[in-house]
Amino acid sequence: MNENINKFILGECYTRQQIHDVVGGELVTYLPSVNRKIVAGCFTFGLNPKLPYKILVGDAPLVVQKARMLCEQEEPVPVFSKIDVNKWEYIGYFRAKYIDNAIDIKLHAFEAGRNDVVGILELEEVK
Repeated sequence: MNENINKFILGECYTRQQIHDVVGGELVTYLPSVNRKIVAGCFTFGLNPKLPYKILVGDAPLVVQKARMLCEQEEPVPVFSKIDVNKWEYIGYFRAKYIDNAIDIKLHAFEAGRNDVVGILELEEVK
């Protein structure tokens, strides 16, 4: 398992800079990466009402690419939920699989009030 697993405390909040200082990657993307490896997931409840188990993938090419990168790697990543401006609550380590079933996508996109959804990241917690 990732050597960073004990660097975050469940339920504690961190800034994006603090997350970056531990795992690296970009400061603004929802799936920061280092050397084509996703190192964290940073999601907002407003865009993902079934957070953390279902993450809606928007139609931007880089968003889709990073979602697929996460699903291709075996290493789980720390996942954070946005609580407030630059305040991210750590909710655990997760692995993902990519769902591109049109019926599931329509249902979840409708529930979230979004029309840009092209896939779903189905997250599974790793204890």
